[in-house]
Amino acid sequence: MRINFEKLIQEWNEKHPKANLNKSKLARELVKEDLFTSEISALNMMRINDAGKSKTFTKSLIIFLCDRFEKKGSELIEWDEPTVSDVAPHIRDDAPGLNKLKT
Repeated sequence: MRINFEKLIQEWNEKHPKANLNKSKLARELVKEDLFTSEISALNMMRINDAGKSKTFTKSLIIFLCDRFEKKGSELIEWDEPTVSDVAPHIRDDAPGLNKLKT
């Protein structure tokens, strides 16, 4: 799962041309809302998220982003399709005959 911050910011700037929002400004907002202790930590979260390495998000972060960008949670979070090993860890993703199971 991930949040596409670039897309959120781009769509926001298209709707609000004078806003000129960027990741740094969003990071400052996140600190102001006490969701992060520093801009660096907020920017690091976005960087880790962009790399696809985020595993979870706090409920308060999701609520803030939904309110901030006028989105529903389902519009905010992009879900990766699970691999076989995510669903059944005892089966390798490259197991023989696995492609017959995929639909």
